Amino acid sequence: MIRSSASAVWAKVVFVILFAAATSTAAIAQTAVEIEIAGPWSYAPDPTDPTRVVIVAPKGHAMGVFTGDNVSLYANQTAPPLGPHRLDFASVSCGPPAPASSFFLYPVNGVSSQSIQNAESSTSAFSVSLPKPCSYENQAESVFKYNGMRDVTTSDPERSFTTLMTLHYEVAATTTGAVFDSAAGTPITFGSNSGTTKKAISIVLYLDIAPDTACDSHSAAAFDSTLTLWGVAPLHRVFPQLSYTPGATYNQQIPGSYTPTCSQTLNGSATAVTNNQHSNVKRPKKHAIAPKDWPLSPGRADCHAAQVNVNGVVN
Repeated sequence: MIRSSASAVWAKVVFVILFAAATSTAAIAQTAVEIEIAGPWSYAPDPTDPTRVVIVAPKGHAMGVFTGDNVSLYANQTAPPLGPHRLDFASVSCGPPAPASSFFLYPVNGVSSQSIQNAESSTSAFSVSLPKPCSYENQAESVFKYNGMRDVTTSDPERSFTTLMTLHYEVAATTTGAVFDSAAGTPITFGSNSGTTKKAISIVLYLDIAPDTACDSHSAAAFDSTLTLWGVAPLHRVFPQLSYTPGATYNQQIPGSYTPTCSQTLNGSATAVTNNQHSNVKRPKKHAIAPKDWPLSPGRADCHAAQVNVNGVVN
């Protein structure tokens, strides 16, 4: 009896050891990947699947989806059409909670599920459904001033909002990429396009047209269009002037430098981004931009419009 009991105890010990080894191996056999989200996107709950999040943007841009962590290398990429899209890959448990991420998103609350579903399924907007990430991490911000009641004055604070966000995921170590639009089955590899060790895919909105260096009206038009998309009343808003060298592939804001004559009204005298401008985007030769050169401009021309948090889906 004693020997039998000892054997049973030993069997349990072996089982625990093997189970621990198996779980340890399973934990090791996964890897971190990233999705880089650049441009004036809104994050919203996916109305058809609570395990996913959808990013949405009004028409007026071109969209690029490609391998890599450098969002500035969008040239020569295939531009998906307006309408709903999906990026599919199998994520695994996130494990212990990640350190608190920092993000500065413009809040839009009280949007109905039907309105989100209408925006996601619209053929007059871009949308991409993604698995919910483990965490969100702000990578770049821009600044502007706004007021809900009156024209902006010098006393109004300059506020900072995210224009480039990293979505962090854990996947099985054997996962090499994702599928963009399952029906088409277009594979996109997780990897780097800038010589780093990161495994990433970038989703970028961009315009390759000369920027308005006085009023940054492209950013204003993109922000106005986003509020309209969600049925939000327009704001009085003004963006700072830009530092731009003709022929450059980026533009920088000059914080604190505002032109009082810039239009602050919805679709006022500012040059609006036209409905079909996304189809007329000129594709320049592929270029590389060092990180120090694009902290405020991850995409071209309208990159300074804030990213938006719909119904607090990003928390």
